[in-house]
Amino acid sequence: MKPTSTLSAIAFAVLACASTAALADKGSGFYLGGGLGYAGQGINCHGSDNCSNSSTGFKMLAGYQIIPNLAIESSYGSTGRTKASANNATLSSKSESFTLAVLGIYPVSKEVELFGKLGAHSTKNKIKAEAPGLSGSGTMNASGLLAGIGAQYRFTPNVIGRVEYEHLSRAVYDFDGRKSINLVTASVLYQF
Repeated sequence: MKPTSTLSAIAFAVLACASTAALADKGSGFYLGGGLGYAGQGINCHGSDNCSNSSTGFKMLAGYQIIPNLAIESSYGSTGRTKASANNATLSSKSESFTLAVLGIYPVSKEVELFGKLGAHSTKNKIKAEAPGLSGSGTMNASGLLAGIGAQYRFTPNVIGRVEYEHLSRAVYDFDGRKSINLVTASVLYQF
């Protein structure tokens, strides 16, 4: 059997099992959501007069809960900005991240669930520098590991409230190398 047909057969078997599990169990199926919260970047602003490296972050997410204890999730959103100024010059960095993760879910009760997530991120950093008579901008991309923990509450079988912490390693650049982003978000999900 060719490698591509073997891979196709495995993918079909996994999707068939996941579809059967989704029909058999409550708490399974596709979900969409959005969240808002704190996005803090670990950038050091050496020698700056003024430095701000946290802001409001937001994300849109989609996932598939394969069985009540396992889900796959992807998100995209704003993961913070940093702005530093010194001697009439400013340097700013704004980041957006795409994530893909696996969630392990532990039901505490019928409504409350705890979860941990592990995955990867791809982050785009838009950098802009301005000084009297000069300006420039550019883009830098970074990728790394994503880890997170959280809790969610099922208001109804379809509407879920979630609070979570996520750590995106090596996501933004500064003069000392690549730094992390920490996100704390509150989200609302709708499960189909």
